[in-house]
Amino acid sequence: MSRAWWVALAPVVIAGAVAGGLLAAGADTWLVLSARLSLTIALAGAVISGAWLGALALRSRASRREAAVEARVRDEERQARHRFMRRLDHELKNPVTAIRTALAAQPTRDPAMGVVSTQARRLSTLVGDLAKLADLDTRELEREPVDLRDVVDEAVDVLPPTDRRISVEFPQVPWPVPPVIGDRDLLSVAVFNLLSNAVKYSEPGARIEVRATDGGGVVQLDINDTGWGIPPAAVGQMWEELARGQHPRPVEGSGLGLSIVRTILARHGGTAQIASEPGVGTRISLRLPAAQVAPGDPR
Repeated sequence: MSRAWWVALAPVVIAGAVAGGLLAAGADTWLVLSARLSLTIALAGAVISGAWLGALALRSRASRREAAVEARVRDEERQARHRFMRRLDHELKNPVTAIRTALAAQPTRDPAMGVVSTQARRLSTLVGDLAKLADLDTRELEREPVDLRDVVDEAVDVLPPTDRRISVEFPQVPWPVPPVIGDRDLLSVAVFNLLSNAVKYSEPGARIEVRATDGGGVVQLDINDTGWGIPPAAVGQMWEELARGQHPRPVEGSGLGLSIVRTILARHGGTAQIASEPGVGTRISLRLPAAQVAPGDPR
């Protein structure tokens, strides 16, 4: 029973104890007076307790209604956002495809057409990422143990050839980093997006280090780079949709990559954080619930 309910019942308990004491201690000549006084005290305690319990019930009911309204509003916002993303994807996909098809059919060295081709390619990437983001909110997730080392190794293998120095460290002692529970395909998308960003926003020869640690039932995956970094004022905005940092040279991208990563982590009950310093580099930390390992089983 909660503390509030004990407080509500306290007047009845105290009144009953006082009434019982008066009856037990009262002499014969005072028995009637003691009984009346005891009854009055008990009734007063019951009235106070009833009023308090009624107030608690009303407050609890109001809290439940408020929580239900908030949940319904969040659900309606999520559905409206999903419909908007789907509509935008539908409206953009066909014209972008037509533009790229026409450009491919009539190759030209005209610089202006080169700009058109570049922007059409960027729009095509944006359309694809919008579709991914819309699906993430409603997609049913697989729930199985996922070895993040395998996910990272595969992401490194499918990166375009690069002269960045990439290293991966998953400690094996005193025990290996445990798997996480989740959807392997979506976690692969998140890790690949972050590694692609580390390559994209860094100079040739930059170092990219991926390190995993575990503790407290959580696996943390840090993706570190010696890239361009992010200005302090922009760090908090990087998870927002269509957010793009200020960099010394233009880089193609939809501005949805980190938003996709954040959504994937949220769907898995995890979190993602950014720490960055311009001209020094960036660290993005992913935290995911670890899979439960039976006692005595090797991890």
